[in-house]
Amino acid sequence: MTKRFCFAIVILLNIGLELACCSPEPFTGGVEVTTSEALLENPTAITPVPSVPDTGTASDGDHFADYTDACGVAQHPFAHTGVNWTVVASFSVVIEACPDGLKTGAVSAGGATFEFTCLL
Repeated sequence: MTKRFCFAIVILLNIGLELACCSPEPFTGGVEVTTSEALLENPTAITPVPSVPDTGTASDGDHFADYTDACGVAQHPFAHTGVNWTVVASFSVVIEACPDGLKTGAVSAGGATFEFTCLL
């Protein structure tokens, strides 16, 4: 009985800590990068991928380099807006089976989110 209780407490603490760690700041502008993974059989059931290196280069020369947090999010609030960005998420550093992602897009004055999902 005691072992089951302790196991249940550990599981509940783990879930609680994961949820507590996975609450990113509200996106207020600039460039946001999100990284996640999903199975090919169920591509809508995504899981955040933390610690993915992300880099970005803007058409005006601005740039950033960072890692995604525990929620698979990296926010760059001071990234220039009103320009085109090329953003790379280097999944292969964290998950060998995932190719690196590259996206290019215009970032409006309100900012933009570049979402990357690795399908396994």
